Amino acid sequence: MPRPHFGGSVESRFAKVEQVFRQNFADKWEAEGAAFAVYWNGKKVVDLWGGYADISCERKWEEDTLTTGFSTTKSVASICLAILIDQKLASYDDLVIKHWPEFGKNGKEHVTINMLLGHQAGLPYINGVTAKEDMIDHRLMSAKFEHQKPIWTPGTKTGYHVMTFGWLVDQLVRRIDPKHRSVGQFFREEIGSPYGLDYYIGMPKELHGRVARLSFIEPVRTIREAVTQPPLALMGYFFLSPLCHFHKVFKNMRWMGTSFTMYYNNPDLRELEMPAANGVTTARDLAKIHSLISEGKLLSESLVDTIRQPKYPKQFDWTLGFRDNKGYGFMYTKSPQGDWLIGHLGVGGQNVKIDLKNKLAFAYLTNGMKAGAGDFTRPFMNLQKALYECLEKK
Repeated sequence: MPRPHFGGSVESRFAKVEQVFRQNFADKWEAEGAAFAVYWNGKKVVDLWGGYADISCERKWEEDTLTTGFSTTKSVASICLAILIDQKLASYDDLVIKHWPEFGKNGKEHVTINMLLGHQAGLPYINGVTAKEDMIDHRLMSAKFEHQKPIWTPGTKTGYHVMTFGWLVDQLVRRIDPKHRSVGQFFREEIGSPYGLDYYIGMPKELHGRVARLSFIEPVRTIREAVTQPPLALMGYFFLSPLCHFHKVFKNMRWMGTSFTMYYNNPDLRELEMPAANGVTTARDLAKIHSLISEGKLLSESLVDTIRQPKYPKQFDWTLGFRDNKGYGFMYTKSPQGDWLIGHLGVGGQNVKIDLKNKLAFAYLTNGMKAGAGDFTRPFMNLQKALYECLEKK
């Protein structure tokens, strides 16, 4: 690997975060490029980037480098829906059919918005192939979900809706929003443009040159990660086994390629609106979006109180292969201080979190895919640990 390249800024209190960020590269936990950003009390205190946007040609990761946030996009889509719920246009307890009557076919009439956002609707994939023509026409996607029979009885178990989550939320937003906007358009007009954010669900063609190229994890790195994170073995089974939901998700979308890196290295696919997984951004802007929640700028205090802890804690996920905490479209973890963090992981290591108690928001993005996700990603966990050590300084 060429010599790592670094840039950014850190307030003196958080100097250790920068040390750990660089050490992740020195210890070869980072094989390509990465970025990490932190907002505290609404102020940017960490903004770091390093490595390469495309190591094959030694294109450096720069301040304005964009990368795919994968499922951190679900958090942003859920914030958009939360804004509409905060406006009393809907409730998390509403039946989906209140806003989308046709959805109730084939045993889905009792699905609530909460169940859908908690990955309990029994729709982790759609039977058959989901073609590009379906993705660009929300009416075709609507019909697919209306006719789909749940894979399990809704509300009886949890199974991560890898891609379908985004299209389901998009259908709800289009129906609940008085202007009938898609998630991507709603975000741009209500959050992105007003706050000057470099974040796109459906990326403009002219920005492709700024996007980091994704690199699939090498087998030796997978083994190294699995040794330090034992749950990865079970996750790997659920990801690779043809008997499990993840395999059927890929079968749904086989025309796109055989891996997430193939999907999202394709510029044409980045231009589509896939609100479950193709938000393109910087760590700085992903953290800022979530900082707006901790600052009280996007959601009311009462709505934030509703979402501050998971609706469905400690449930085994039959898509991912481990127990986690979900609710309201978010994934929840505990901070090193023992408090709930709101946000979402992304495949390959991407992550974003809100710490309401400390008025903190932070995001990690990489183009060097990791075997794990979320709190099973070593570089991210190193950074989170250092961040809280800095916070606890007197």
